[in-house]
Amino acid sequence: MRFAAALVLALSGVEGLAGCATSSAPAPRSFECRWAEAPIAIDGRLDEWAPSIVFDVPWEGRAAATSTRAQLLWDREFLYFAGAMEDAEIKALPREHDGRLWDNDVFELFFRPGADKYYEFQVDAAGKILDMQLPGKGGGYDQCKADGDFHVEAVVRRRPGGWDVEGRIPWRDFARTGGRPEPGAAWGVNLSRYDYTGEAFELSSAAPLAQPSFHRVEEYATLRFLPSERHARLRERHPPLTTSRVIGSPDPPAPYRVRKIRPGLELKKPIAVLAIPGSDDLLLLDQSRSWGQDGRLLRVRGETTEVLRTFKGDAYDLCFDARGFLYVGWNGDKKTRVSRFKFWDPASETTVIEWDSGGHNGGALAFDAAGLLYVTSGDGTSDSDTNVVGQRLDNLLGKVLRIDVRELPYKVPPDNPFVDRPGARPETWAYGLRNPWRMSIDAQGRVWVGNNGQDLWEQVFRVSKGANYGWSATEGSHPFYPARAGADPIAKPAFEHSHAESRSLTGGRVYRGALDELRGKYVYGDYSTGKIWAEGREIADTALQITYFGEDAAGEMIVVDHAGGLYHFERTPVLERPEFPRKLSETGLFRDGKPVPSLVPYTVNAPLWSDGAEKERFLAVPAGGKIEFGTSRGWAFDNGATLVKTFKRDGRLLETRFLTRQDGEWAGYTYVWNAAQTDAELLGAEGLDRDGWHFPSRAECMVCHSRAANYVLGASAAQLRELDVLEGLGFFKANWGAQAVDDLKADARAKGLEGKALDAHVKKHQGGGTSSLLPKASYPALADPYDATKPLEARARAYLASNCAHCHVEAGGGNAAIDLEHTTELAKTRTLDVAPLHPVFDLQGARIIAPGKPESSTLLERLKRRGPGQMPPLATSRVDAKAVELLEAWIRGLR
Repeated sequence: MRFAAALVLALSGVEGLAGCATSSAPAPRSFECRWAEAPIAIDGRLDEWAPSIVFDVPWEGRAAATSTRAQLLWDREFLYFAGAMEDAEIKALPREHDGRLWDNDVFELFFRPGADKYYEFQVDAAGKILDMQLPGKGGGYDQCKADGDFHVEAVVRRRPGGWDVEGRIPWRDFARTGGRPEPGAAWGVNLSRYDYTGEAFELSSAAPLAQPSFHRVEEYATLRFLPSERHARLRERHPPLTTSRVIGSPDPPAPYRVRKIRPGLELKKPIAVLAIPGSDDLLLLDQSRSWGQDGRLLRVRGETTEVLRTFKGDAYDLCFDARGFLYVGWNGDKKTRVSRFKFWDPASETTVIEWDSGGHNGGALAFDAAGLLYVTSGDGTSDSDTNVVGQRLDNLLGKVLRIDVRELPYKVPPDNPFVDRPGARPETWAYGLRNPWRMSIDAQGRVWVGNNGQDLWEQVFRVSKGANYGWSATEGSHPFYPARAGADPIAKPAFEHSHAESRSLTGGRVYRGALDELRGKYVYGDYSTGKIWAEGREIADTALQITYFGEDAAGEMIVVDHAGGLYHFERTPVLERPEFPRKLSETGLFRDGKPVPSLVPYTVNAPLWSDGAEKERFLAVPAGGKIEFGTSRGWAFDNGATLVKTFKRDGRLLETRFLTRQDGEWAGYTYVWNAAQTDAELLGAEGLDRDGWHFPSRAECMVCHSRAANYVLGASAAQLRELDVLEGLGFFKANWGAQAVDDLKADARAKGLEGKALDAHVKKHQGGGTSSLLPKASYPALADPYDATKPLEARARAYLASNCAHCHVEAGGGNAAIDLEHTTELAKTRTLDVAPLHPVFDLQGARIIAPGKPESSTLLERLKRRGPGQMPPLATSRVDAKAVELLEAWIRGLR
């Protein structure tokens, strides 16, 4: 029987040629796939190879008549192959891609990644390629060759007495069966060759096949993927961290923690919760995706939900009146409104009150004991009271409103404080608020409002009749635009928090639950930090993105987490806590003043300015710990990870800072080096100023290392120079599947596919998952701002990214109207030729960045200043003269 016919039968599921089996099966075989330490040039010359896999005829128990040797190598992106074949008579008939190459002299590779599918690749002596995936055992040739896209590259080089082949297969071609293997993984493999002499041919193989069928996958050899030799040496040099004693906290635990309720409840982005009177059911406002997306009103029974209504925008708050009507405060189409419903009749919706608002919408609702409705409104803009409405009384913005809704649309209560003031909106109860998006009224009739601050302060107000709370003349009790002050005196906040501990305050309510120590106290929290206070005292430190404090039917407080959960308070259990190390030498991370080998040194491309201090950086993850690799912002680390930074100035050690992650939370600690430079002492939570150096408080550490910046700053793909080191140590958990999907999309678009056709193509071929190896060998890096050989704009943008962007991003806690991330196009940073919203320092024609005019650019002016208005606002008391020179030159060259 001719082999061509036999192969077609084998592809169709026939096991092999009858009468060719030996009496005993060949012994198992195993081969090594070594790491390619450098990319291999695919030119057919085999000058980077040492082929050592020998082919024979195992089913006949003999050596092959003509010699074949092969080798396999791999790296992050490719599986490489090479074959060196003796051949006195080369047969290379014209064939098309995926044609019947087995009629020629051909080199074949079969791979079984361990799934129920396997792959066949062929390269004939003319350099033509066949590539396909086969389902299970066998499969029709015509069907399989048309199923899937492959990207095999191969070059054939003929030489006297034989021919060589060299090629590579990208790992994305294996996506459907998991993609690239991990170091140490094993696949099934068969390498084979067909050598023609005239019409006769010899089959030879590297796998221990008992019959000449290359589809007997259970008889394949084992291929083990070895790690890089360099990576192996790195693992010897930096063993897993097992000695750390940086566990727990030097401070006593907060008295309370949160416990999830209704854990089976599936929510998207919950905003507010309300108990339905007379039942254990809840009403819940939920966002379908994120801010500015469609809101939903849900009825929650046990752990199931029913959608009652959707809103074309954000729904913020809800409440019942004494008659059972439901009121919802929401914003859509740049209008904030209060809608009333007869519960539950969606057709009964009536608009009670509305006003124009394009940001800072307020929308909080509460009834007092007399049945009057209080409604909050913000300043209607996205930043700094752009329309200067905060101190005006002739509109509904920036206020607490008080109306009587017993008759619709509403009446103004005659005892409202501004009823008789000419030009004032009579609905006004109090004014001067920026974004009062949470409000409650307690049993004593006190009106509590949580107000989001602007640059530095967050506030809670206990609202009084007719009071002016200062925005935007003040930010809480601190000057902002003093010249904007209105006619009425400015009242102080009840509680106020700096951005060192609070970044986006969520107002709460007076606690009425079962915890005696909290009962009667006003409890509130923070969206960005997860901290919770009771009348100014911190009572819990959570990982929640807190959007609301509600109550269940029993009066127990419900904390709403925007990430998708509802929580109750419980007392923190009294547990034996390990003694937190008070000296650096006691941490288990330093020995004789030097970091232990488990600490991995790293450097960054664009360092943060720290008054000219030198810095050494290290990181460690616990045994088995991982770093979730990403290409934007800082990486996510497993619990137990610790990042270390030591500061030196004038040759002397100043401090060593730790950033450590435990129980899902990051915390920062500082050790101050002693005069003898032999050890360092743990600094108290309050920080220290000494000898012209500021040692930050623990709260200050988390201002920059914020949730918006993903906590970790220097450890990112754009910053860290030692990506291959961390990869070699096996620290990464990289989403290889996402990279494969990107490649698949590019393939589909190259074929002209879009929309549903593109999605179908990706769905059919996608696979992969997480890997300790990077998806690619290199990633775009920030330029060194101080390297004059680098492009000017790249240096300037890198400086802003490393020194400013951790605050100047969305929800970053700074004046986030500008976006200084390095991935943001310059034209979209909202800086070019944009008028500042803050003081302009007497600059003529001031702009944030005035292209061509550094002397009119407030961004540069802030960098040049130290004191009020300086940037960055923390951690520096000296001007970075080189950075000033850099940004001045960059701005001057902008057009």
